[in-house]
Amino acid sequence: LAGPGSGRVPLYVMTSPLNDAETRSHFESNSHFGLDPEDVVFFSQGTLPCLDPEGKILLEGPSRVAEAPDGNGGIYPAMDRCGVLKDMERRGGGDGPAF
Repeated sequence: LAGPGSGRVPLYVMTSPLNDAETRSHFESNSHFGLDPEDVVFFSQGTLPCLDPEGKILLEGPSRVAEAPDGNGGIYPAMDRCGVLKDMERRGGGDGPAF
């Protein structure tokens, strides 16, 4: 994943706007769990408007639409938007598990 013979495997961590800062802080305070920080790549998924059971848009406030993360289906657009796919290509990989 990080190039032939490099011995390095990048970890791509998808966050949401709701937990991005907390997730990054957790990794930093735990020394990236022994990984090289350059091999831990964070990217944030997108959001979509929240709907009630009847399909009406929910409001977070008087003039603000409530939003929630777009879920696992948003992983590929997020990877493209945040440069993860280019990072994978630069490292000589692109295939790998997602969980």
